[in-house]
Amino acid sequence: MWPSIRAILITLVLFFCAVEAAPLPTLKKRHMNRQIAQDETDRWVGILDTFGIEIAREELIQKVRRASRKSGKLQKKLIRPWRKLERPLGLSQSWGLFTFTDSYPGRMVIEARRGDSGWSELYRAPHDDGSALVALLHYRRVRGIWDDSGD
Repeated sequence: MWPSIRAILITLVLFFCAVEAAPLPTLKKRHMNRQIAQDETDRWVGILDTFGIEIAREELIQKVRRASRKSGKLQKKLIRPWRKLERPLGLSQSWGLFTFTDSYPGRMVIEARRGDSGWSELYRAPHDDGSALVALLHYRRVRGIWDDSGD
């Protein structure tokens, strides 16, 4: 009897972890106004057209946003009972692996003004000094950690 119970518990843990980890972003109108989202939408309109599926850009955006809302709601419903157990049992994952990043990342710039003089730059991240660190930070999978477009 115990092996069966144990198998059921392990299956439930794996199921809830998989559902919670599923990358189901809730796309909002502001997300779709970004240039990268518009470029990607146009690319998908072209891809679907090659398969004989004719769809306008705005219609595709509406369908994707609707599917995004529905899948997000379903995901939240499914993991609601799991949420009560994951913190006490240490089963949560609160970080994103290979998050979707913007091809045109923002930059953090710290500027200061002294007296009546103009603004002067004190710090810029990432520094573009040609170092290996800059190349590493520009790699898309690492950039997701600090990218300002992540919601």
